[in-house]
Amino acid sequence: MPPGPAERRFNCSGEPSVDSVSPRKDELVEPSGRDRRQWPRIPASQLTGLSASVVGGPALKLVNLSRGGALGESPSRYPMRSSIQLVLTRASGAVTVKTAKVSWAQVASIVDMRISYLHAFTFDAPIDDFEAATGVNDLELLADEGTEPRLIPEAVDQAQPADAASTESNEAAPVDAAPHPRTEPAWNLADASDGDLREQLAAAMSRIAEHSTAKQALVAKLEAADAERSSLRAELELERQRAAQPRLETEVADALSRAAALDQALAEREQAHQQVLADTRARYEALVSELMDVANAQEVEFQRLLAEQTARRDQEYARAEYIAAELARLRAAGTRALAEWDRMRQELTTRLDHAEARCAAHERRLEAVAREAENLMDLATAEIVPVMTDDADSEQSGDDRAHALA
Repeated sequence: MPPGPAERRFNCSGEPSVDSVSPRKDELVEPSGRDRRQWPRIPASQLTGLSASVVGGPALKLVNLSRGGALGESPSRYPMRSSIQLVLTRASGAVTVKTAKVSWAQVASIVDMRISYLHAFTFDAPIDDFEAATGVNDLELLADEGTEPRLIPEAVDQAQPADAASTESNEAAPVDAAPHPRTEPAWNLADASDGDLREQLAAAMSRIAEHSTAKQALVAKLEAADAERSSLRAELELERQRAAQPRLETEVADALSRAAALDQALAEREQAHQQVLADTRARYEALVSELMDVANAQEVEFQRLLAEQTARRDQEYARAEYIAAELARLRAAGTRALAEWDRMRQELTTRLDHAEARCAAHERRLEAVAREAENLMDLATAEIVPVMTDDADSEQSGDDRAHALA
């Protein structure tokens, strides 16, 4: 439901009964006058090891607790003035069951399309032994403070009407959710990526769905109010037919005027909500159009970059093919060179084998010549030694002769 000023509730006289804005949970209000509580309210942060639940219902998240009542959140909404069985369970296993009535209920939060309701419960009879039921002595806390109870609930009870007719009309009126402050999403389309745009678009569609759900709930409430108004009008018409006294006629006329005022108020509210929904839808449609324009521009840029990358890839492929062809040519040239070197090696090997064979033949020939030379030297020595002996003897005799002549 779109935010707005304080929610007005109308009784059958067509006059607003209470103007109130439900406080946030983090607000603490000092009770005064008839709002002053008889028992101190203990916040859930001090109720360690204590859990709460409703018989036949889901678990209850306690906000605060006193001897005379409790404040808690639940995923289920309990009708006004209905009776429930509240079960308080301690960590030690002690269980306390109290019968309570729903004083009021309102929407506490909406997360992922799940609604959590805040309920105020009033016990039919106060808790006698609060310390045994919760493990906390509230009277000691009150005595420590030395003042009147200041443990204030995190939400304020709505004022109750004085007369019975106003009470009945307020009980029949639907409990509207407390208005929440509007938070406009911050869109940064220039720097947004595709994932951010998709998330922003999903968030926008989610908000549209929430507004649609709120509209449907409002239409259902209006239909229920219209049915109640019709029933009330039928009852008043029946009363007017049964009695013709002036006082009854006046009361019937007042009731009809109050019903007409209620119809007018409901029509004005419906018209205001329709206008807000139309403005919201137009705003989100403009936002979706802008997001689509940005997405199209990014798609064009992506196609351009893809074309550039494709051309660059083709160039790289052509270069790779040229390098592969050059490598193949060099590989073929190397293969031919290796074959030529292998042929030359084999040829050199053959020539070396022939040269080694010729060297071996020369060595054998030289060995034969050496042996022949040795034989010749032996023969020459045998013939030359006697001659040299004779020459030496002749030289000795000549020397002797020369000595003698001297």
